[in-house]
Amino acid sequence: CSDGLSDMINNKVITSILTSNKTLKQKGKALIDAANEAGGKDNITVVLVENNKEPQILEATKPVTVFKKNDEDKPHENAEREA
Repeated sequence: CSDGLSDMINNKVITSILTSNKTLKQKGKALIDAANEAGGKDNITVVLVENNKEPQILEATKPVTVFKKNDEDKPHENAEREA
């Protein structure tokens, strides 16, 4: 949403509208109506997207360290100081 919405109504109101049993279109209209009723001092933009895909469960992995061939040939900073 734009600040025209978030500056006019608080997160509690936004959350109550978004968690209601209305359609996305009705929720969008309710958010805009609430901001206008609170004064509507700025342009109001609301974009709602429904994600109805099944959640994926991914396994966390450790990052893999990859050394480039050029990096192995270069002397380390500390090696120059020690010499």
